[in-house]
Amino acid sequence: STTPLEAVTLRAIVSAPPAHLDARSLAPADAAPERASRTVIQGGERLDAHSVWRRDLRAGHELEGPLVVQEYSGTTWVPPGWRLRVDGYGCLHLTRS
Repeated sequence: STTPLEAVTLRAIVSAPPAHLDARSLAPADAAPERASRTVIQGGERLDAHSVWRRDLRAGHELEGPLVVQEYSGTTWVPPGWRLRVDGYGCLHLTRS
């Protein structure tokens, strides 16, 4: 047949081995991180809290809320009754105390 044909959508499935992930571990904590005092508002109530910079946290640090963890791209709020633990790769784990 001489009827023209136009391909509108083409799909392909490709697979490849994953790239190597260079996950570096954090140095272990050897002292408490520097903390500053802050007043925060939660549910209309004023709370005395601490704040730390995430760059100052090390593997093994454990801190109690109320706590504000500051970094250039975001903020992590640790409410009262919660605990923050930093793992060996810098992930922040929050659990109820």
